Amino acid sequence: MINANRLLKHLQDLSQIGRNELTGGINRFSFTPEEQQTIELVTSYMEEAGMTITVDAVGNVIGTYGEGSETIMLGSHIDTVPEGG
Repeated sequence: MINANRLLKHLQDLSQIGRNELTGGINRFSFTPEEQQTIELVTSYMEEAGMTITVDAVGNVIGTYGEGSETIMLGSHIDTVPEGG
């Protein structure tokens, strides 16, 4: 079951990294300190959920549960376009 309060807190925390206070947009470009900070925060959430984490050379965060032939895969971006939201 999804913990709505925890999910909202995680999204609010993530929305602060790279935030432009003047416009409200978010600037987290690839290979920047802001992206690295976000990767660290996301991996901490995934580790709390019991996942094994790997990060590849271009910053893709991969979380897995256990071993076996059945896999669930979800994707999203940690970086943003200029003034993303």
